[in-house]
Amino acid sequence: MNISMDDAPLRYGRARFTKFGFDISARLDSGGVDDINIDIGRLTVAGPATTLQLEGSVTNLMSDPAFDLCLRGNIDLKLLPPIVTDITQGYLSGVVETDIDVKGRMSMLSSVGFHNLYAKGKMQGRRLYYLSDDTAKMVDIPRLGLAFTSSYRDRDSLGRLSTPMLGAGLKVDTATMLFGGTEISVAALTLGAGVENSGAAASPTAVLPFGGGIKIGRFNVESVTDSAGARFRDIAGHVKLQRFNGADRLPELLAELSLGSVAAGSKTSRFVLSDGSLKASLHKKPMPEQTRKEIRRLTDSIRSLHPDLPVDSVIKLAVEKRRANHHKIRRVGVEHEGNDVEMLEWNLASGFRKFLLGWVLDGSLSTRQARMFTPYFPLRNRINHLDLRFSNDSVSVERLSYQAGSSDIAVKGLVSNIKRALTGSRSTLKLNIELESDTIDINQLSAAAFAGAAYADRVRRGESSKGFSGDDSDTLEKELDALFDKSTDSVAPLLVPVNIDGRIGLNADNIIYSDLLMKNLGGELLIYNGSVNLHKLSASSDAGAIGLSALYFAPRTSDMHFGFSLDMSRMNVERFLKLVPAVDSILPIMRGFSGIIDAEIAATVDIDSTMNMELPTLDAAVKLTGDSLAFIDKDTYATLGKWLRFRDRADNKIKHMSVEMLVRDNVLRIFPFAFDIDRYRLGITGYNDLALNFDYHISVLKSPLPFKFGINIKGNPDKYKFRLGGAKYKDSNAAEDVAITDTARINLLRQIENVFRRGVKDSRFSRLNVNIPDSLRSVTDEPEHGFSAADSLLLKEEGLLDIPADETFKR
Repeated sequence: MNISMDDAPLRYGRARFTKFGFDISARLDSGGVDDINIDIGRLTVAGPATTLQLEGSVTNLMSDPAFDLCLRGNIDLKLLPPIVTDITQGYLSGVVETDIDVKGRMSMLSSVGFHNLYAKGKMQGRRLYYLSDDTAKMVDIPRLGLAFTSSYRDRDSLGRLSTPMLGAGLKVDTATMLFGGTEISVAALTLGAGVENSGAAASPTAVLPFGGGIKIGRFNVESVTDSAGARFRDIAGHVKLQRFNGADRLPELLAELSLGSVAAGSKTSRFVLSDGSLKASLHKKPMPEQTRKEIRRLTDSIRSLHPDLPVDSVIKLAVEKRRANHHKIRRVGVEHEGNDVEMLEWNLASGFRKFLLGWVLDGSLSTRQARMFTPYFPLRNRINHLDLRFSNDSVSVERLSYQAGSSDIAVKGLVSNIKRALTGSRSTLKLNIELESDTIDINQLSAAAFAGAAYADRVRRGESSKGFSGDDSDTLEKELDALFDKSTDSVAPLLVPVNIDGRIGLNADNIIYSDLLMKNLGGELLIYNGSVNLHKLSASSDAGAIGLSALYFAPRTSDMHFGFSLDMSRMNVERFLKLVPAVDSILPIMRGFSGIIDAEIAATVDIDSTMNMELPTLDAAVKLTGDSLAFIDKDTYATLGKWLRFRDRADNKIKHMSVEMLVRDNVLRIFPFAFDIDRYRLGITGYNDLALNFDYHISVLKSPLPFKFGINIKGNPDKYKFRLGGAKYKDSNAAEDVAITDTARINLLRQIENVFRRGVKDSRFSRLNVNIPDSLRSVTDEPEHGFSAADSLLLKEEGLLDIPADETFKR
């Protein structure tokens, strides 16, 4: 039996066809209806949106229909009936052309039987566009090509061929997509994939495993809200989708890719690598049992109300209803006290936050070369030989060679708690890192840190919003120079984020600081609750050895403090004053010193917003010990020597001296100390304020004269005068070891340690705790004793008093 109809317009109910025609023949091979063979010579269907032509044959109509068909045609998506738009919940446009050959049975048209189909063909898409009704989702593909076959066979790593699979090859010239605030753009995409299904899973929502090769010329992922994201170039490798641990509905994506280049980061910070190798696995987290029970209860409820809904629609409604219920619950948490504290702001898009919480990522990344660009640390740098393992909660650095300016650093360690830090308001990012270095230039690094702080301050004031737009290193370097205002000489506060908790071990062979080259730096840098602890740092140099423990606490501009315990041995005095310039500012008597000293200093001070010490808040205890020291400059020494009748007025060396000083309440106080010079033993005490007005007393405890007397020096470095009087101290008082600095350093170190046990607020890191013996409190205030008539006469005879005496001479 043959049936035919020439192409003609057709109307059936609400359906309109501009062209409908066919040539069909049927024959009955035996008496059963199931044995009818239908040959379709031509079936043409054309409407406002669709033009299709079908050829082929159909048999076994009643049992399990078998078909061998060839379908050709095109579909104009924009002209599809409104029911399609209602299903897609958005606007569709574009043209799809098809040329498909398929052979199989109706039972194979399912997720558990498609692998038995024979299929071969291609589809072409042109000007494909989709925009959801809420404009939150968008797809724009100017040209797409899809070719597939059911006889595709893949090779494993040993070169063995797999069983035939349904394979597909996808080519996309360019594509742009928008999902959940994340924009994705692709160029030069080629994907070859094979799908294998054993038919064991009967669930229509089960994951269908597939795998294949992929090549991408350009792949960009960017957050619309904050411009954070990544840009990939020249990606090639293999990807695979499988069921995680055999669970039907838990997908796991495996990838092994080579990366030509990657530029990742935010608007103002960019990380660039080239020639990378990436291995990664990604799978959906299993649903917690409590959540599973809740979903099951909601599913049963929805199924009872809507028994005709498909299974996947029921599950989707249940998940949406549970999410809506939980969004009504108000979560209350303790935020960091004070909203003005410095914090690293992650500003994650909602889609990326859901990814961190709902998926498990694991993988490794290696690269030959990488760079980092950020105006928060505007120093040209390079990363060589990067090897790391990562997850969505940690990054383990196995090997990293970092060059920043003239500093080189080898890095190993772990960055952890990433997921909680990025998605929670109270969690901290944790660091545990070891740094090894041949050379560290502290001058360069600190200059870059302060420049970055100045940039951050401008950002906080809304004065700088421009970011990076390029990807290659040359462009980024130029943009970095433009972002960093080199002409500014303003200094901004260097704040420490309160949501960083870390330990960094330091070990460097050479350290450049000021004009000093130090060797063998060792110690730790601890970060906690807005504070940085330089823990037991030590180094040596040709100018002396240094030991340092310090705490810099700066969570906010209005609350910045610095405390340190410094121990120097065999240090050149001039180098010492350059390393600790504050000593020269508060102790003008040191300006005339030269030689080698041992120094111990404990100090605390507040820091202002321009990174200067607030001297009125300075508390410091200083101990200086030295041999063969030049006490004062030669001219002053010659004058003093003339007064005291020194035998050698050119040799201004002191064989040994040990002095302790205390700075408190804007006054530097020198505790009694004694030293021998020429034919004399002198005991010294006194004070100066921070405006450099001083009042020192020198007791002459041993001299050619048969009695003791005192010399008072009062004034300022530009104008001062000497006055003779009685000696205030006995030799035993002047030689007393007061141990002020030792107790102050011990108390300060305890405070610093308490910061990292109980926090800055609870440990009350504040002023230096100094214990002054009562004997020293009283002896400092002793009244000055005058000379007897015989003493005055002897001083005149020795030439130490002029005749006649001036008005300052005590009679």
